[in-house]
Amino acid sequence: MRNLQKQRQARGWTRQELGARASVGPGLVGKIENSRETPRRDSLTLQRLARAFGIPENHAGELLDEDEQ
Repeated sequence: MRNLQKQRQARGWTRQELGARASVGPGLVGKIENSRETPRRDSLTLQRLARAFGIPENHAGELLDEDEQ
């Protein structure tokens, strides 16, 4: 299970809710959670997701699993 999914589930958010909060499509959230897509550490997508969780953008990589960082 990816760190992104853990963060989302800890807040009780659906993929749709996270997507809306981060201006990212829920399908992309699912792809990232299921390791079908891995955003670059400096990508706008990862920064938006981090912001939605209240994580500083320079720590956005924490949403990725350790083997992807």
